[in-house]
Amino acid sequence: MRSRDARKAESNVADIYQKVYEAERPEIFSKSIGWRVSGNGMPIRIRKDSQWNVPEPELVLVIHIRREVVGYCAGNDVSSRDIEGENPLYLPQAKIYNGSCALGHGILLCEGDEIKDIPIRLEIRRANEAIFNGEANISSLPTKSAIVHASFRMRS
Repeated sequence: MRSRDARKAESNVADIYQKVYEAERPEIFSKSIGWRVSGNGMPIRIRKDSQWNVPEPELVLVIHIRREVVGYCAGNDVSSRDIEGENPLYLPQAKIYNGSCALGHGILLCEGDEIKDIPIRLEIRRANEAIFNGEANISSLPTKSAIVHASFRMRS
């Protein structure tokens, strides 16, 4: 919900984000391919051409080749908010670049319907000092955008 409010406030076309949050279809995008991901304890990156970069703790679903959810982990969907806010069509530039996706500590294997009320915690450290600590619970995420009840099977 904090992300929704921030996106509306920062955008030149704020009403487009309200449409996303009220739509029947979820907002889905591909964040990264493997070689761009930062693993547990590895540094993340921000864009040099952005003045406003924010962390976004996320629930990451692990989907195997038969398109079934087999596990989950915490993720950090780093975003360049000023680029995204300038024009919603810049979303890929704001979200998809080397080091903009961090995953960790590991993957918890499960059946899709076992994903329930899970906390997602984020700590940002610079020079071995915590400069931000935050927590959200997946139960507070909008069901349509978070796929909280992940007992689904995707069909081609």
